Amino acid sequence: MIRAKVDGLAAAFKDEMSVLDLALPVARLTQVALAEFEDEFELLDAQTGEIIAVLGNMEAQTKFIRDSRDSLHERLVDWDEMFEKFGPARVSSSGENANLLREAYRFLAPRFMQVDQWDLKGDGQSQSGGSAV
Repeated sequence: MIRAKVDGLAAAFKDEMSVLDLALPVARLTQVALAEFEDEFELLDAQTGEIIAVLGNMEAQTKFIRDSRDSLHERLVDWDEMFEKFGPARVSSSGENANLLREAYRFLAPRFMQVDQWDLKGDGQSQSGGSAV
């Protein structure tokens, strides 16, 4: 839902470059977030898809499922406020929606921005690079 609204807002702000320059990274970051959640569900499905293997190692599988459930819950709780704000938002080029995009960027960037690691002056210690992938 958030991704669809961000895409709609990007289209609504197509003539306002300052907001469009914010909407496009928000759209990319929502795609990264969605891909991470999809990967986690695919891993869970792969680990539990073969019922004979699950039944053969029930205790470990139960722990894996519970740990996965708890991890997903903890990560999704962080999203509650974003869902509440984006839910009633109408897709239009309003100042309120520009602020919503700014808030979404502040939420998404520290969680999902891809950062290159680089070696500073060959000293073998990795430093976080400022460029996003």
